[in-house]
Amino acid sequence: MSDSMSDDDDFIPPTRVRMISLGDSGSGKSALIKRHCEKRFVGHYVQTIGIDYGAIKIKRDWHQQSQDDVSIAIFDVGGHELFYQVRKEFYEGTEAALIVFDTSCENHVGTLKRWKCEFLKNGGDLEKCLIIVAANKTDLVTSKNLTDAEVWAEENGFKFVKTSAKTGEGVEDIFRMICSAALMEKRGPIFHSNCTREQLDAVQKIRSATNDYDVLGLRDPRFFRFDARALSDSHSERK
Repeated sequence: MSDSMSDDDDFIPPTRVRMISLGDSGSGKSALIKRHCEKRFVGHYVQTIGIDYGAIKIKRDWHQQSQDDVSIAIFDVGGHELFYQVRKEFYEGTEAALIVFDTSCENHVGTLKRWKCEFLKNGGDLEKCLIIVAANKTDLVTSKNLTDAEVWAEENGFKFVKTSAKTGEGVEDIFRMICSAALMEKRGPIFHSNCTREQLDAVQKIRSATNDYDVLGLRDPRFFRFDARALSDSHSERK
């Protein structure tokens, strides 16, 4: 047998993922993508007109247990309201969505809710799509309180990551999350064939967990608000 035929026999087609980037104009969506794909930071702002498309392949050596390459088709859509009619055509069938917000701006949760609403309104399916919320430009506002956005992401079952296209913080994490989710989804039918509905729900909960507390079914103590007065009143009523 020739070497070329042997290579063909060993060929494993890449796992394919369709990804879309969402967020307000100027939030840094394109800069994050360029940082990963081109290993560079674009300091000057260039507005995305309509939509940019690109594809990247992440080699199988990104994870020791992976035998697959992952090919990601990236649809980087313009965030300005003028491009709504263009971007709304790309939500349906999306398997990974990156929602980016600028940490230096106010009303983070309101911005995130608006993009989630637009995604769902135009055919986006949360059950079939990995959602990653990126708190971008952390290099500019290091002391900004992002707890509200992080809690919102957690409550919705979304991933949350702090990013900076300038320093590279969190950028690789985004694409590793996408690769991991894609490979788990690909292997899902094999591993889940003999599972009960309850087991499948438990697996899905773990897969969508945003931190170790979610995996264990515990509440993150960072977001626990202890109300001593309410506890005292409740204790008095029982007497």
